[in-house]
Amino acid sequence: MSIVNLGVKTRHREFMKYAPRWEKIRRVLDSDCASYLRDVGKNEKDKAYGTARQQEYEDGAILYNFTARTLSGMVGSVTSKTPTITLPDGISYMADDSNGQGKTLMSAASDALREVMSVGRGAFLVDVPNVPEGTVSLADQQAGAIRPYMTWYDAECVVNWRKDGSQIILLELFEYQSKENEFFTYIGERYRVCELVDGYYRQRVYEFEQQGEKPYSEEVIEPRIRGQRMDFIPIVVVGSNNNDLAID
Repeated sequence: MSIVNLGVKTRHREFMKYAPRWEKIRRVLDSDCASYLRDVGKNEKDKAYGTARQQEYEDGAILYNFTARTLSGMVGSVTSKTPTITLPDGISYMADDSNGQGKTLMSAASDALREVMSVGRGAFLVDVPNVPEGTVSLADQQAGAIRPYMTWYDAECVVNWRKDGSQIILLELFEYQSKENEFFTYIGERYRVCELVDGYYRQRVYEFEQQGEKPYSEEVIEPRIRGQRMDFIPIVVVGSNNNDLAID
């Protein structure tokens, strides 16, 4: 079996196995199922008639999306009663702003629940803004100038990992403006390599433009807690059966 070397863009073999299933689930939830309809005209001897029959079948097909309605009902049932949230004083702000962009902790939990109930997988990464060491004082930290936040990654964004948990690669999308047209926006890919090297946590970040294969930026980040290097990767993979790296 030959393996194409895609570098940091390489997908885990289990990812490749389950990605088509995730795509089908998402299409069903979005009521975009035409491509999955059976071909009723496939066995017709008259190909033109078969094509016309299939087109008529697709045009007249009606989808009663019980899948999407059931998912919404289940998520609504679980979240109908507001939970009691108890957080230490140092991270109490997360109840109202879990991701640094104003998403409440309850909303983040609801989004994660919907993802796990549909595709059975996702991940939370705890991170802090990347600022040069020594530029933020303790007073700044206490005032909330820099503080940890939590980011959710859908199943399709946990693209690769090592079984022992020493490396997990996350995919992020980012926007950047066209150099020729300030009103046109491209979508680039950012691969965040979270790994343990010599027992310490670091990130390598690679960004790729939409129009090219070479990364136009590469960065190494060493997150710290109270000035000390971390000896673990602050990622929790959430599954429908358990919270390990194996796909549920």
